[in-house]
Amino acid sequence: MAAQAKKQQEGCRAMQVIDSVKAISNSEFLRTVYGELPIGQHGWVCNFRESPESAPPSVWMGRAYKGRTNQAGLIDRAVDDNTYFSTAVLRATDDDEICRRKDAFVRLAALVVDDVQLGDLMGDPTWVLETSPGKHQVGIKINADDPDAGDRDLVDRVMEQLGGRAGNDQAGNACVRYVRLAVGTNTKPAAAGFKHRVARWKPGHELSLDEACKAFGIELDALRGQRLTTDQTTTHRGNQEARLRSLAANILRGDDLHDSVAQMAASLVASGTNGGTTTNILRGLMDVSQAPRDERYQSRFNDIPRAVATAQEKFSPKAPAIDPDTGEVLEHPPLQPVSLRGVGQGQEPATEHKIEAWVPERVVTLLSAHGGTGKSLLALSMAVALTTGQPFAELACKRSRVLLLSCEDDDLVLRHRLDQLLQDAGLTDEDLDGQLVVYDMTDRDSVLYASGREGGHLTPQYEWLRQRIEHHRADVVIVDNASDVYADNENDRGRVRQFVRALTRLVRDRNGAVLLLAHVDKSTARGSAAGSESYSGSTAWHNSVRSRLSMAEEDGHIVVRHEKANYGPRAADVRLVRSGAILRLVGEHAIDPAAGMRRDMELAAVLKLMLDFEQRGERISTAPNQPNNPYRLLSSEKQFPRSITKSGMNSVMRELERRRFITKREDRTANRKVVERWALTSEGLHWLESKGAPSAPRLRHA
Repeated sequence: MAAQAKKQQEGCRAMQVIDSVKAISNSEFLRTVYGELPIGQHGWVCNFRESPESAPPSVWMGRAYKGRTNQAGLIDRAVDDNTYFSTAVLRATDDDEICRRKDAFVRLAALVVDDVQLGDLMGDPTWVLETSPGKHQVGIKINADDPDAGDRDLVDRVMEQLGGRAGNDQAGNACVRYVRLAVGTNTKPAAAGFKHRVARWKPGHELSLDEACKAFGIELDALRGQRLTTDQTTTHRGNQEARLRSLAANILRGDDLHDSVAQMAASLVASGTNGGTTTNILRGLMDVSQAPRDERYQSRFNDIPRAVATAQEKFSPKAPAIDPDTGEVLEHPPLQPVSLRGVGQGQEPATEHKIEAWVPERVVTLLSAHGGTGKSLLALSMAVALTTGQPFAELACKRSRVLLLSCEDDDLVLRHRLDQLLQDAGLTDEDLDGQLVVYDMTDRDSVLYASGREGGHLTPQYEWLRQRIEHHRADVVIVDNASDVYADNENDRGRVRQFVRALTRLVRDRNGAVLLLAHVDKSTARGSAAGSESYSGSTAWHNSVRSRLSMAEEDGHIVVRHEKANYGPRAADVRLVRSGAILRLVGEHAIDPAAGMRRDMELAAVLKLMLDFEQRGERISTAPNQPNNPYRLLSSEKQFPRSITKSGMNSVMRELERRRFITKREDRTANRKVVERWALTSEGLHWLESKGAPSAPRLRHA
């Protein structure tokens, strides 16, 4: 009796409705539940207006959630929709798909039970949400470091146990299940548009999975080592599994082949299965069908691709105005004025560049040239320079991860050119590992923006590219060529601007850059229209991008001109000569001993200053955006060479690192945060002594 009384007391205290709970947004709620998500991990959300009892499967697809501003705004504005989130933290699957499936499971973020009897709870929850009159959802945040939370099979056993309870949702009780969000509307007919109400919110409260299970009357130890007794679905599709099973049985029996094939194609496509996989599934079922192999059977078999295409047209997520981060219809958040607080103090940084002057960050740069001039080769050469941080055409390059989308040159051409570029630079494939990713799109649908009856729109390939950028953490995206990815009126300024802005959104939040290659006409390529804009759709493209480069053949050389620069002065013309897959500066091989001596003096001066700082115990950060970055610290010293600019400092540091004079080391701050700093190597000390610098005492890291 005492135990029962204690249980009731705890349950009543935990479930007490508190009308004074401060209103919270869905984004605030998700930030608490998911916690800080590392790179490569994400949550999942979904919202729709239809009744969950009759909604088509496509509305349950949902989208990845990382808490970005536009993602947060979209789910926060869905106050009149059914709003859901997955209780699991997810990652890309082994085949690089971004989806809500078991094979994407990382850990359980929260243990949630629906339709809880208020007096039955035996512990303190993180939240209580009234989802319909008198019905409550109870959730407990799970400690992210709990190893049980990452045991997918164990979590599924917990979900199976919960699924057998009266009142708890039987559909989707797997490790990636959906539950309702803090703010939203229950549009089921019985709920009559009930607005969710947060009855309890204790954001700092979290438990281990074992403790959370005990609160719901489940002994986790009793579930360890058990086998699942039910086939858990991995996505919340309502009756989708039963429907697919019924349609597959019809096809196997040979019953109503036409409608069964068409309906199964629609169901699979609406659930997110791609067209090729859907076609193969249907053909496999038809191959083992008991239907007579007559003219009717052959007609239905041949009709499978058309049925899949029709399903994709009708039930695939609609392409118009896709939000680049969510895959949902693009909605602009309420416009807010730019904050001017703190300006006027000389502290606002100028726009950074991935390649000095040529390629600014957070925008699109256009490289235009006639076919055969060498723009693809130039872009590939720039990619190699960016991945290693080596200067290109005497322009400083910021070391970056590069993703190249090649729509014109296939893998054989790309590998051959890279082979020559690496040999010429004295590099190996290991220098590109994790830094350069190349996709051969020559035999794939590469269109990112297409025309439509209601105007231009982004395509599913755009969302695929966004996911690839996220997955590879790309800093620079090179798209070769505009004519392969833009399938609309190239002279329509409005649509061109929409496309360029969509490319910008791919990299803006990560301070990245896009290099877009485009064709010009022959007269421009020969140099007869130097300085003109006579490439395809010239005015629309020129005005939309923030930096533009052109290439033209002149007097046996290839001249690269900086035609437009919104964030600084235009760079001087660069004259190149092509030798196989190598583009060299004209006169590059001329020996200039004086220039070599000047460079060594610069390097020695920087290295000596770094040694002085290191001996004083002052860290020099490897992160260029930190206040103790090399240029910020060293440039204030009298001995710092004034010939080294801020953008040129990156080249200096890369050269010192390449010559093994400096290296990166990790330290821990007083609050145990791991930071990375530059440190001199023994090779650097020996070289510095050879240049006449005073002998230095042994460094503490040696």
